[in-house]
Amino acid sequence: MPIEILIVVAYAVLVLVIATRFDRPRKKNPRITGRGGDFE
Repeated sequence: MPIEILIVVAYAVLVLVIATRFDRPRKKNPRITGRGGDFE
């Protein structure tokens, strides 16, 4: 039973690391749209 729990925890940590590594943008681009008043 502890082996299955260890596998599930390791899989969850792996998915979390991959999601946080590839989800955030690499560099911040200037905002084109939004509350800047670009389109009036």
